[in-house]
Amino acid sequence: MEGMISTLTLLCLVLSGVGAIQVVIPELVYEYARGDNITLPCTFTPKPGPTPNLVIVSWSVEGVEANAEELLILTHYSTGITDITQIYEGRVSVDVDIPTGKANLKLSSITLADNKNFKCRVQIPGDDEGKPSDTTRLVVLAAMKWW
Repeated sequence: MEGMISTLTLLCLVLSGVGAIQVVIPELVYEYARGDNITLPCTFTPKPGPTPNLVIVSWSVEGVEANAEELLILTHYSTGITDITQIYEGRVSVDVDIPTGKANLKLSSITLADNKNFKCRVQIPGDDEGKPSDTTRLVVLAAMKWW
């Protein structure tokens, strides 16, 4: 009887995510060396059905300190337009492939100032249930000088 209850509970948990958007960043933390060019992966699975006509992907950043303000890095529209916040111009791009559910952020020449929390959000009209965003932490490692 207990096994049946466990199975039913698991089935309900799995089915609760069916039919709703799911955004996933595979790792909680990514570590890279200062100066590296990096990619923060983000995947999304929309609710079942035809490929949506409108998809909006946005990446934002937030400092790791308490009460840090969230700053929008970029917004990509499925029409092919990408708006990038001025302070990130020339350093970021987004690699989006809607049919495969890819929305990767590419950031070049990372610095210690990039030690932050990054959020990937995907918006699809009529698909606002589930998990529309995910967050990861970028840790930028500085090389130690040994004299």
